[in-house]
Amino acid sequence: MSLHYVLYHIKEGNFRVRNKKEGSFIRHHDHILFAELSAGNQDALSQLYDRYVALLWKVVYGKTKDPALTEEVIQCVFKKLWQNPKSFTYDRFLSQELIRQCMEEIEGVKVS
Repeated sequence: MSLHYVLYHIKEGNFRVRNKKEGSFIRHHDHILFAELSAGNQDALSQLYDRYVALLWKVVYGKTKDPALTEEVIQCVFKKLWQNPKSFTYDRFLSQELIRQCMEEIEGVKVS
């Protein structure tokens, strides 16, 4: 998914709220992908990236207002997810954990 694609859809407001049943499926599927990623499946990482990059871009860019920093933060979080998936803890929503990791990454940049 390209940066231009993400920016276009954020600008156009093309985000929809999932219904309860669909959300349950996504959480279940995230757990499966997370298990596959933990076993070294690079395709699982790609699928998680495609699923969450637009959401993370919206949140991180909203906080930083800096496209380069936003991209760097998201890349760092997904690199960390790939290299050390055990450092990610979540019960129900992977999206919340990814956002939390992004916020920690932003704070780390501000401190440096």
